[in-house]
Amino acid sequence: MRGMSERKPQLQHYAEYAGWLFCAGLLKLLPRRATVLLARACAFTAYRVFRLRRDTMEENLRIAFGDSKSPKELDRIAIGSMENALLTFFEFVQPEPFFGSVVDLFVELEGTDQTEQMRDGGGIVVTAHIGNWEAGGSYGTSRHGFPTAAVMKPIHNPLVNGAIVRQRRKTGMELISTGVNMKAAVSAAQRGKWLTIVGDQDARRHGIFVNFFGKPASTAEGPGLFAWKLNLPIAPLFAVRLPGPRRELKAIGLPLIHPDPSAPRDDEIRRLTEAHVRALEDTIRRYPDSYFWLHRRWKTKPKRGRDTVPPPPVHA
Repeated sequence: MRGMSERKPQLQHYAEYAGWLFCAGLLKLLPRRATVLLARACAFTAYRVFRLRRDTMEENLRIAFGDSKSPKELDRIAIGSMENALLTFFEFVQPEPFFGSVVDLFVELEGTDQTEQMRDGGGIVVTAHIGNWEAGGSYGTSRHGFPTAAVMKPIHNPLVNGAIVRQRRKTGMELISTGVNMKAAVSAAQRGKWLTIVGDQDARRHGIFVNFFGKPASTAEGPGLFAWKLNLPIAPLFAVRLPGPRRELKAIGLPLIHPDPSAPRDDEIRRLTEAHVRALEDTIRRYPDSYFWLHRRWKTKPKRGRDTVPPPPVHA
């Protein structure tokens, strides 16, 4: 697909790709429980010994939970988050390992009514870096037959990027690069596909500020814009990690968020964005160690007197 990665490979890219292939071959041979134990050991070492991203994770958790959780609980959540991130990476590098397809890890579905409604037509799926966010798209396509088009940011290494594209295409998803004209995304949604967007990254100055755990976070307006402009619903859909020796997955489909095309553009985009961010926050509160606390979600700060958000909702 044009736009996915057209860079000419360099020597460093070949070395990185060799490492990718080595990891894929090794992980393919590991039984499921061994893969889980490897992720757990690597997470413990990275967090405790090397303190990898520890300061960032601790700051994020303080923002999100304040004094509502003890230091011991926050510590457990941080290590669990890193374990989930590593396990998701292992599952992504080798989607068909010794134990079978990654999609087979889904053992539970919450929100049957919502997924049934999704059969009636396309819309905007908003997911996030929680649980195995890569497997979520594959789950919807392979288990429920949703026609899906995923917005993908190309990887810097063209060889690794090519492997990822081939891997994702096997699930039946259409891939749309963020580096090409977004008319392709509009076209996919208009053809009845569910346009899947990861909506929880810091959007810098291109985003709008909405409250996330009570603190303004720059959030991409893309999902809300597409929903308002095309009069299509937003479906919050997350794949969380369950406890247990196999660390299986649970799909959560939350109520569809319907746009009001007659509402003023900016007001409606903000309302839709606040709604899908609130759906994610509620899910994180239930499964905090599934979330990717390693990234700096509140990195971009609002400018005083310019980027304003309503006061945060009061949680019971």
